Amino acid sequence: FNLVLYISDDNAASECAILRNLTIHSVDGLLVCLSSDTTDYRVFKELIDEGLPIVFFDRVPAGLETSKVVQDDYNGAYLATKHLIEKGYTRIAHITGPAELQLTEKRLAGFLAALKDHQVTGEPGWIVNSGFSQAHGFEDTEYLLHLENRPDAIFAVNDRKAIGAMMACKKSGIAIGAQMGIVGFTNDPVCEVVSPTLSSMAEPAYEIGRKSCELLLKHIRKDTFRGEEIVLSGELIVRKSTLK
Repeated sequence: FNLVLYISDDNAASECAILRNLTIHSVDGLLVCLSSDTTDYRVFKELIDEGLPIVFFDRVPAGLETSKVVQDDYNGAYLATKHLIEKGYTRIAHITGPAELQLTEKRLAGFLAALKDHQVTGEPGWIVNSGFSQAHGFEDTEYLLHLENRPDAIFAVNDRKAIGAMMACKKSGIAIGAQMGIVGFTNDPVCEVVSPTLSSMAEPAYEIGRKSCELLLKHIRKDTFRGEEIVLSGELIVRKSTLK
């Protein structure tokens, strides 16, 4: 097989244009990580209905019957939130992604379950949906910091948003760790470079890529295929951003 790489620049319109220019005979299968603002999956469904094998990984669509390879978003979020609770934080916010994405749903569910299991009371205003960028993390945290009853910890849906949260706290003179615990999700290399270093749930990125490719090749070699989901566990990496 020949590998063809399409880059959407994390833009749903570009993603759709790429897909519309594909023909069922131009590729044997697709590996797809959705753009963060993708909410319409009709073009994917059309390709699947025409018989094109598609495997989604990392950012995957909720409610679309197809194969997916993901990290364990629910338990990863649960562990990250539990870690904050065990460190003594009691007012925990969640800055998350677009509500339509499966990873957003799973991480929110894990966050809420950890609060419930540890008898920690949350506030509806402490859950903020937006995009996945550092700028979104900064804006979300600015909003939280201006609340009358502001949180003392933040679980961010990814590391970029967590770093945006750190920048907002620094701007307001809030000590990260001592006054505001922050934990991210991905374990991007930048987590060890920022100050203070950022605690994060490490994704099994290599395994996600390997399993996704293996699953797509399996589908391509069969005349018909049934979608399946593979869930891989991550690991919490504790650093200074969650140490009081």
